Amino acid sequence: MKKTQIYRLLKILLIIAMIIVGWLLYDKLPAIIPIHRNAQGVVDGYGSKLTTLIWLPIAAIVLVVLFYFLPKLDPRKQNYPAFATAWEVLQLIILWFFTYIYFISLYMAMHPSVAIMPWILWWIGVLFFVLGWAMRHVKSNYFIGIRTPWALENEVVRDKTHKVGSLTFMLAWIVMFANAFWSAYFLPVFVVVMILCIGIPVLYSYVVYRKLK
Repeated sequence: MKKTQIYRLLKILLIIAMIIVGWLLYDKLPAIIPIHRNAQGVVDGYGSKLTTLIWLPIAAIVLVVLFYFLPKLDPRKQNYPAFATAWEVLQLIILWFFTYIYFISLYMAMHPSVAIMPWILWWIGVLFFVLGWAMRHVKSNYFIGIRTPWALENEVVRDKTHKVGSLTFMLAWIVMFANAFWSAYFLPVFVVVMILCIGIPVLYSYVVYRKLK
């Protein structure tokens, strides 16, 4: 079996796992399920059981379809084979993130007293780490990676920007993992990490572009 087929099978299995778990737990879940919590982790939004069970699997299916067509729509689709593994791993980790959130949401619906944020934050850290790793391997394209105007304009700028972006995202993993156990400040820390992860590569991209010009 080819690598592409293996990755495709894994993505399908994740969606099937969500559907099966949702079906098995349907009768055990309350009629109204918490779907949103505020910055303090207190539930402030509820949804119906059926809506909660189906929206993430449907979103995952839409995402898989989108992932399939993106390379075909990209004007630089000829570059995708050069980072095929990174592209497949990126898709898989995002779908696993959806699956993880789905499982955690159902668990929290059955155990509302359990704090959800540490479980969410540590996996966001893992997601950041994989995104950082993928940035080192992604080649020029219009859909994936850091797509500043200056990076799209110049290959040297794009490569340098992605190296810095890779570093910031992988360092963010450490901060986000620690933040999972530092619940009193998780929201401001998360906001600062996001600003730095995005802001530093964007600013660096502009600076490198200006220097080359």
